[in-house]
Amino acid sequence: MQTDCQMQINKSKMASDTKENQLRALNNKQQLHITAIEKENVDLKTIATLTVTEKESLQNEVFTASDYIVAIQEKCYQSN
Repeated sequence: MQTDCQMQINKSKMASDTKENQLRALNNKQQLHITAIEKENVDLKTIATLTVTEKESLQNEVFTASDYIVAIQEKCYQSN
């Protein structure tokens, strides 16, 4: 038979193993969450880059349209 001391050691080891397994599970869960956040971050950076590019393109269109309107107004003024 095991002595009380050996039984206590075995209980402590089992408790430690249980806690270690729980910590591993939590760590794995956190790692999955971190991976998902990193992917979302990459996606958001891509969207931000595309948005900036599109904004610059739209600004150029506005400037071009504005220049065209000014030119038409001048021609209209001159013809009057």
